[in-house]
Amino acid sequence: MDEEHIVGDEDRGSRKRKWGATSRQRQKEIRYDDPDPNLDGFEVSCKHGRNKKLSCKDIPFEDLRRCRQKFYSQKDKVKQHTKLSHLIEIGTPRRKKRSDQSFTRNRSITVHYNVWSSNSKKIICQKMFLKIFGISQKRIQNISRQMKAGSGISENRGGDRRLQKNVEKRKKVKAFIANLKGQESH
Repeated sequence: MDEEHIVGDEDRGSRKRKWGATSRQRQKEIRYDDPDPNLDGFEVSCKHGRNKKLSCKDIPFEDLRRCRQKFYSQKDKVKQHTKLSHLIEIGTPRRKKRSDQSFTRNRSITVHYNVWSSNSKKIICQKMFLKIFGISQKRIQNISRQMKAGSGISENRGGDRRLQKNVEKRKKVKAFIANLKGQESH
């Protein structure tokens, strides 16, 4: 009996499936990973022609690919939003649309989209911006709304919700325990 057996030395797993943060993190990485890293299905879909302000068709393809690779280098939503916020400029509209109908709403912000090309920012249209990064318009609207409000780019989803529900109950239990008198055990 020279061998020594230590119980619990080896983790053999358990019957119950463990759902840890690693699988959740893997799902997030898949969601925010680049579906088309080489921009194989990319075409310039702008129809505004050679506009003096917008330089969509003047940007080389390699610069577009480099911008996309920098954006997708981080597979975290908040970090991606931060990178997008550096490429977006928010302003107020110069003039308001004349509304004949009462149901039209006035726009409160104007958004200018930029892309880095040959060490300078080039202004492009929204359609091209969304196509380069493969994101939705709703995502840009949320980022611009947070920028206008002046709050930092943050994630509101997830976190502990049960702890907030029982704050009053926890205070009452602590107050009750504090009111109890101590007794000696012997």
